[in-house]
Amino acid sequence: MKTLLSVSQQHLLDALQIKPLALTEAFVRTDKSSEQTGFNAPDLTELFAQDIDFQLAGKRCWVIQVGLLQSELDSEQLITPPLSELLLPAQKKALWLLLGTINDMDEASG
Repeated sequence: MKTLLSVSQQHLLDALQIKPLALTEAFVRTDKSSEQTGFNAPDLTELFAQDIDFQLAGKRCWVIQVGLLQSELDSEQLITPPLSELLLPAQKKALWLLLGTINDMDEASG
């Protein structure tokens, strides 16, 4: 893989007598794990995502799974469909009920 440099970057490297290393496939960062599993981190710029994250209060890990129809709780992890796909009120209500269950479990154990 060839690294593209601007003219000013190349000029600076030449002035400092620095030769850039060539990138190899081993050093290129790709997020293939999320592509293979369909798991993604939630987008916390969305208000709905911020509300969910607030309810979890750092007690649970939360991931988005592409293709999932209903929210699930797996051990210590909340798994939801992409929030943009929660179109039906029943889906959102089920998510809030699940969040309430998580809080109830935490109160009972603490």
